[in-house]
Amino acid sequence: MYKKVADLLASDRQLADIHKHISKLSALQNRLRQELKPPVNQHVIVANFDAKTLLIHTDSANWAAKLRFMIPELLDIVKNHCEVPTISTIRIKIVIPKTTQHAANHAMQDLSKENAAYLQTLAATTDDARLAKVLIRLAQHNPPQKDTGK
Repeated sequence: MYKKVADLLASDRQLADIHKHISKLSALQNRLRQELKPPVNQHVIVANFDAKTLLIHTDSANWAAKLRFMIPELLDIVKNHCEVPTISTIRIKIVIPKTTQHAANHAMQDLSKENAAYLQTLAATTDDARLAKVLIRLAQHNPPQKDTGK
């Protein structure tokens, strides 16, 4: 009734290809982390790669900037130490962990009434409609003030 994973991989070519790609991603991730020095190695996640492009995820704009600066070094590591000599481009993408997103959302609740009014004024005076929409949405994070009875 139940098949072993090895039997499934042997019987389905697509699953076997996916498994092979995941194994390569894992090996590339491990090797890249070995070659990079702390703390940068803790902020590198090999997300995907194809014949020419390696996609690396990181957890903040600061680390993304650092990694973009390191692209020549990363290319050298990937080509010479990770057995992926065809990679010629590295893309860096910021992927914020869910726990960090929740903390950022919680912090937005502390927006002062004055700052909310400033954001609304700024939204009203900008020529960029998309920016105005975002500023208005940010201004709405101002929590209602509690009545202190004074």
